[in-house]
Amino acid sequence: MLTPALEKLILCGKASFNTFVVGGSQKTILNVTDDRYIIITDITVFHHLDTPSIQLTDVELNALFDKSCITQLSIFSDRSYNHFLIRNEFDLEQKGQNWHVVPKGHTKFDTYLVHNTDVAFTWLKSSKMLSLLGDTPAESVGRPLPFDYGKAGQPNQNVVLTNTLATATPWNINQTGNAYPLPNLVQTNQLQYPVDPGTTMNNFSNCFQFPIANINYVEIFGELTNISATL
Repeated sequence: MLTPALEKLILCGKASFNTFVVGGSQKTILNVTDDRYIIITDITVFHHLDTPSIQLTDVELNALFDKSCITQLSIFSDRSYNHFLIRNEFDLEQKGQNWHVVPKGHTKFDTYLVHNTDVAFTWLKSSKMLSLLGDTPAESVGRPLPFDYGKAGQPNQNVVLTNTLATATPWNINQTGNAYPLPNLVQTNQLQYPVDPGTTMNNFSNCFQFPIANINYVEIFGELTNISATL
């Protein structure tokens, strides 16, 4: 979000408004020089197809919905880390035995992300979510049934815990398709995909479309340690 303070800096010549486009690759780097810091004010992500064709069979369409409907954009530097999940939108029309699929629309995020070192933008796609069951840890918040699912030490039932990239265990694929409890399953507070072969974007040279995001940011002249004096 472009705030009045940032607008004043731009009009006074102490900052500049810039655009940066990420996409067409799995990772893009925005360079930040030593005597500057930036504030990312908004991000516009355009929905896309992670597939080599827009004419899909039933099997290909199921695979698309299973693994490519959700896109994750991770933004990080030495200062901070943020990630955003986008559910891609499609127009779908049956063409004979196949399906004609075209992405549509975009998603916009108003942000205020401060970075004073190079910023990385990393794309991931969703992999199939697993039904991994476990008990909410005893030290976390939880209430007994019927208000909540409970937690370890309370009358409870196993719940599907959010996957996390903090450990490799939750990402072991259950080939039988059946849910099963895992020992010491780690709970996380947010849904986040790891970088692995199952979440990496396809080879974009063989892909009908690739992810694109327009990044608007303000580059401010000076050091971040002197931000109060600058503003």
